[in-house]
Amino acid sequence: MEKWSRINSGVKDLWLGTALLFIIYEAVGLAVAEHKLDYTLGLIVGSITTVYLVYHMYESIDAGLSMDAEAAAGYMRNRSIVRWLIRVAVAVASVYIPHVSVVGVMLGMIGLKFSAYLQPVIHRLTMRSENRGQD
Repeated sequence: MEKWSRINSGVKDLWLGTALLFIIYEAVGLAVAEHKLDYTLGLIVGSITTVYLVYHMYESIDAGLSMDAEAAAGYMRNRSIVRWLIRVAVAVASVYIPHVSVVGVMLGMIGLKFSAYLQPVIHRLTMRSENRGQD
């Protein structure tokens, strides 16, 4: 629990954005997808991957901040490549795993980009609700 409270609020906002996008993607997907279970499983895999990638990014930045500039640049580049390889591995694996929709996986993983755009809005809303709770 201590580690949870140590996690940056921006990371929590990205996770909340990922969950919100999951709900939206799922609602739309269930309305239009022919293979609903496959789509849902793919979306779950993609969203879980996104949650892990956000955490990996947070840990990488946290570690990089304690290094000198040259070491941090190399470290961050390597960590970025690792995240890219994870995305590629999950996408390729989804092609070969039965009942996992590649479209769902890709939507779940691109949720990270949209969550980043939504993060300032989500942060304002969560801060507003936290402030109400303190009153």
